[in-house]
Amino acid sequence: MRLLLSITVLAGAVAAAPVHAQQYPARAIRVYIPFTAASAADIIMRAMEPQMREKLGQSFIIDNRGGAGGNIAAELTAKSAPDGYTVMMGTIGTHAINYSLYSKLPYHPQRDFAPVALVGESPNILVINPYVPAKSIRELIALVKAGRLRAFAVTGEKRSPSIPELPTVSEAALPGYAASAWFGLLGPAGMPPAAVTALSTAALAALQTQEVKDRLFASGVEIRPMPPDEFARLIDSEIKKWAQVVKASGAKVD
Repeated sequence: MRLLLSITVLAGAVAAAPVHAQQYPARAIRVYIPFTAASAADIIMRAMEPQMREKLGQSFIIDNRGGAGGNIAAELTAKSAPDGYTVMMGTIGTHAINYSLYSKLPYHPQRDFAPVALVGESPNILVINPYVPAKSIRELIALVKAGRLRAFAVTGEKRSPSIPELPTVSEAALPGYAASAWFGLLGPAGMPPAAVTALSTAALAALQTQEVKDRLFASGVEIRPMPPDEFARLIDSEIKKWAQVVKASGAKVD
């Protein structure tokens, strides 16, 4: 009788498992943004949110936690429950440069995170006159097109669709040079694979919609969709690359 009861309970648990897995997401998902409202990371997430909400059937709570070069939001994410309900919009700073720049980083950009999807990048523009004020890449592009600023090249691997007439730094002067600010979704390490897949699928699908493409293009952000495994490899290569730059510069934040 006891054996029969145990088998019945086990069978019930196995039968219920797929139902439980299908429930994700069952509530709103919090997204930490490492900078203030209207920052590039914030603009990107707010552009994607309606499409991801429709895809997943749950809303996203966009939580701006600026400070310490993005480390506050990153630490909050890394130490959150790995249940799929807390992620962040990580950047080249939080998950590449800061690892070598800060003496005491309260998280590890690889061990403490589960990459979800790279979503975009924003190359810089090398200009001749550094004294013309521009608070964003969009303003900088506008000044270049208005003739108020003489642009030399863009810093990305490819020419920017916003100003395709400008060569890359690699084309113009330094072969192999590439440096762009990138943005991507990450959650705490140990997230259920089903949650990672669901979030990644929703994010990458959002990037294919014309509405999101138009909003990001207007903000100077180039879409660069990348699934979890490729994003993880990018983070690894960027950490190594920027470690050399930080060391050569002698910069350090205690």
